[in-house]
Amino acid sequence: MRYSQSHSRTLCGQSRGFHSGALPRVGLASLILAAVLLRVFLTIRYANLSDPILWEFGQIAKNLVATGTYSFSSPGVASASMPPAYPLLISAFYKTLEIGLAAHVALATMLLAFEAAIPLLVGWVAAQIWSREVGLVACVLSLFWPYLLIMSGRLHSVPIYTALLILACAILFSERLTGYAKPCLCGLVLGAYANFRYEAILFLLPFTYYMVYPRVYVNKPRYFRIGAVVMLLMGFAVFLTPWVARNYRVFGRFVLSTSVGQNLLMGHNEKATGAARSPWPTAQESRSEMIGIPSRSIEELPHYNSASEELLADKMHFNEAISFMAHHPERELELAFRKVLFFLVVDFTHPVAGLWPVWAPSLLALLVGFLFFVRTGLGDIRQRVLWLLFAIQLAVAVVFFVVPRYRMVVDFIPLAFFSAWATNSLLPRMFQRGFSKKSHKLLKP
Repeated sequence: MRYSQSHSRTLCGQSRGFHSGALPRVGLASLILAAVLLRVFLTIRYANLSDPILWEFGQIAKNLVATGTYSFSSPGVASASMPPAYPLLISAFYKTLEIGLAAHVALATMLLAFEAAIPLLVGWVAAQIWSREVGLVACVLSLFWPYLLIMSGRLHSVPIYTALLILACAILFSERLTGYAKPCLCGLVLGAYANFRYEAILFLLPFTYYMVYPRVYVNKPRYFRIGAVVMLLMGFAVFLTPWVARNYRVFGRFVLSTSVGQNLLMGHNEKATGAARSPWPTAQESRSEMIGIPSRSIEELPHYNSASEELLADKMHFNEAISFMAHHPERELELAFRKVLFFLVVDFTHPVAGLWPVWAPSLLALLVGFLFFVRTGLGDIRQRVLWLLFAIQLAVAVVFFVVPRYRMVVDFIPLAFFSAWATNSLLPRMFQRGFSKKSHKLLKP
């Protein structure tokens, strides 16, 4: 695979006044160490390792340890309400170290490893699209990027699947991988992602688009592109098939999840706000209040006596959400506007994401980065793939509802483009000004 990088390289050639030598390896290592220590502090300070909030994932893990059955609201009754990977990971720590502080510390350490990997992966992606200089800037910014830092406040699986998505992009853009190795590896990584978040199925679309793009695999016959897509899908299926097979055995039919209806209803009912919390500005007074669904809340889910009842409840929720959407078109437009605002700008209902030091850098990166893409990168398939991923995540939020983790997982995209702009425009000007001032002083009589 050889996609021309001349345009990106030419742009980055303008920034040679700022090069990788400007930041010594010792300095970069010091920044990485400081960023890791900061994340350790945030985890200890806010995650409450003795009794952390693990949401539905923790409850499923406890039920799995106690009963040997993947169940949620009713121990011993098979469930498919949540993706399997994170509950299985938690239960593995519980079985090995017992339920308690030791297991939670081990879980936090694993999550910290993924958090530490994210800046390096962002830098890798940026370096492949633009240059090593852009990759360095992207890596440094990622070390202290607010949306990436606040991942450390809870023991959530966000760092794992964020790292997996960025890794899939890095593999996709790599020029070192040849033949079918690239689509196969991309499929495997996205398949692993799908066991944490089901929107990975939608992410297959931009990856497929890349595989069939005429200017990719230019030296390969046309049928090679078809084979690449097949390998992508086969790789994806490897990790997801066991979950689907288990659900088929439990429910007697194809089932990916039994929480689609509930999540859809949370975003489309008379109490819906577009987010998962109270509507702004009242949320400023009670930001911890969660918005549930009509007749029941997240904390008061019914106890199903059989797996089939969970399917019936999911269907009921789904039909109720569709009915609300059909009978309240004006309200739906309002909710859609709120969701776009919350996703792209700021979710004022969230206690952390609503703070301006968190959302302002991401908004700035989005505006500057997208403008930089429009001006310089429209012809680059790799850059288009990244924004397609961002658009898909936005569409998922509009269909359901907005929570900060939906933006967190794709925030590396505007960050990378912002880094490219800064490397090509901002930093050269800063270095030039500094050089001019020094020269002026030297020439003074």
